[in-house]
Amino acid sequence: MTAEENKALIRRQVELFQEYWRTGNGDVFDEVMAPDFVNHTPGIPSDLASLKVAMPMFRAAFPGLTIQVKDLVADGDRVVLRITNQGTHQEN
Repeated sequence: MTAEENKALIRRQVELFQEYWRTGNGDVFDEVMAPDFVNHTPGIPSDLASLKVAMPMFRAAFPGLTIQVKDLVADGDRVVLRITNQGTHQEN
């Protein structure tokens, strides 16, 4: 894939994440995440199946979460995304 194609894929992932937050439809993750996906974000499950189980908890805690893309840079097959999430924590 070209750098631009890789950036488009990351943009689509952000769109799907936003869609999930609006709808709660966890199937959106299957569209752009590989079954062997590995997450390296501290405090968030590392594999796709566990992430899909945990996401409703995060969505309930931050129901109005928004995502702003601050930077998206690609060089060949490497892409860096910097985002800002904003939301209000709701205790259940």
